[in-house]
Amino acid sequence: MMKAIILCDHSLDPRLRKRTKWLGESGYDVSIYTDSNRGKHFSNNEFFENDLSGLTVNDLKDIDLVYISGAKVILQKFILIFNLSKENINVVYEIPDLPLRSHFNFINKIILFLFSLVVQVLFSNVVVTSGAFIRFLPKNKNYFLCENLPPDNLINNQVGDSLAIDNKLKVGFVGALRYPHQMLLLIKYCVDNDYIALFFGGPKENEIKLRSLCNENSLIIESNVEFHGAYDQNELSEIYGKIDFVYSVYDAKQPNVRLALPNKLYEAQLFKTPIIVAKNTYLSECVSELEVGFSVDSTDYNKFSDDMNEGLKMSFLIDPSLVEGKIKSSKSDFSQWIEKL
Repeated sequence: MMKAIILCDHSLDPRLRKRTKWLGESGYDVSIYTDSNRGKHFSNNEFFENDLSGLTVNDLKDIDLVYISGAKVILQKFILIFNLSKENINVVYEIPDLPLRSHFNFINKIILFLFSLVVQVLFSNVVVTSGAFIRFLPKNKNYFLCENLPPDNLINNQVGDSLAIDNKLKVGFVGALRYPHQMLLLIKYCVDNDYIALFFGGPKENEIKLRSLCNENSLIIESNVEFHGAYDQNELSEIYGKIDFVYSVYDAKQPNVRLALPNKLYEAQLFKTPIIVAKNTYLSECVSELEVGFSVDSTDYNKFSDDMNEGLKMSFLIDPSLVEGKIKSSKSDFSQWIEKL
């Protein structure tokens, strides 16, 4: 049996658990090395994860494929990865996000230059989750687009009628709680308009910080905001059945946000739930083209509120067949690409 190793700088998330399954189903015996101190809210017991700090050259003997994800893992294991790039071993680097999160353009330019240089020197085979990333990466690489699609077992899962809460409109955020300012925009809007904001996801400490931020802004949230905590992907159908719109608004001042495509884009289509996204992003272009939602200002509350008022008046007829087709072919497309390395 062929052997593969997955290296990641955080606990395996659903995206990488999917990659692990696909490699296993493609005939690889997969070992996993992660930094479990990061991304603990992703953890489950599906796969055993070795400690990344304990990885040595001896662990890479007789390995056929090394699959790497994350920027920090390159810093942690640079010498080892550099040596791997000179060996006759297939090395794949997956880029789920670009490390461009500063509001200062010159800082992002420096980071992008260094990151692109590292990709140029170390990797020939690169997986990206958004086609927009490729515009800013080295041109002479073997790229594979692997979008953040839901698992295939969710196809044909029917979404029931949204849960009635005093007949109030419900906007749901589904995923890891980040970007507190953008979450606060939604909460304030729901409080001001007597709608319901539902939050599904962790980690718990980010929920606590967001609650504290609400208090600092004198927002009384008890009647309009619900935090449901961490969830399993198998619960997505039930979750989307409880909301009228899914919220996927992040800080569009960050270049990565302007380029990334989150899993909520595909979940919204699969569960026929309109999506709310940030203006001036590649995601907003996709949403507009697909006619599956609307975009809002992601920084100024008054503009955000006006955009929400307009968007919530719109109606959407969402066809899930396109994303269902992508989900059905995703494993075979990935496996065929790996096989050709």
